[in-house]
Amino acid sequence: MAEEAGFLLYHAGMRAVSENQITYARECFSSAAEWGVDSSKCLNAEGLCSYDLGDYPKARDCWIRSLQCQDQDNPARMYLEHLESEEMSRWIRQINIVTETIDRRSPLKALIRLQVFLFNAKRRKQHIPIRLLNMKGLLLCHFSLKHAAWKTWCRVLARDHTNRDAVRYLAVNERRGGI
Repeated sequence: MAEEAGFLLYHAGMRAVSENQITYARECFSSAAEWGVDSSKCLNAEGLCSYDLGDYPKARDCWIRSLQCQDQDNPARMYLEHLESEEMSRWIRQINIVTETIDRRSPLKALIRLQVFLFNAKRRKQHIPIRLLNMKGLLLCHFSLKHAAWKTWCRVLARDHTNRDAVRYLAVNERRGGI
């Protein structure tokens, strides 16, 4: 019975991914693994969702746990190699610089760094984590660029219909007088 519930959760997660509901899919895969479904598959899928959301430590943890469940012929090894590559390390360091600039309460500097970062990422056809787009929306909103913030959060929701942060930010801005 428990395995059947896990199987249903795994397939709900797969359906959610196909419908751009990344946050919900990650929750489904996490729950499915707890219910005894092929843990390595669930953990790999949860790791891919975490990667897309920009939660790299969580993605890494999922893939390491997946390898502990099944070491042979597991794509988690390839995912980890990519995550731990020099190129990805530089990418994560750049993301951390932008995040630290925001944390130091330098919103204008953070917005400029983030815009340059996103421009270069798009030019190089690199993956842009959803977390960065949410940050961009917040920074644009900080400078009363509400329409640009709204467009950014719509981009987030196009990639992840269940992104709670984007939904919350849009709702808060709507209550503050609309966008």
